[in-house]
Amino acid sequence: MPGTSQNYRTVLFTIVSSVLDLAVEDRLITHNPCKARTYTHLVPSSYQRPAIGGVLPRPPARAQTA
Repeated sequence: MPGTSQNYRTVLFTIVSSVLDLAVEDRLITHNPCKARTYTHLVPSSYQRPAIGGVLPRPPARAQTA
């Protein structure tokens, strides 16, 4: 997707993969195509997955000043 940041694409991929995981659990599809061995998805080192509830923990520098 030209014109979008790598982080944005990673977030979209993660959301789509999660939705497809639920479809597999509900037996609507047999497997999640995002997890195919032939597809390699590189997660940038700066990407941090959201914690439960979508809240990210504070970075150590900000946690000390709060």
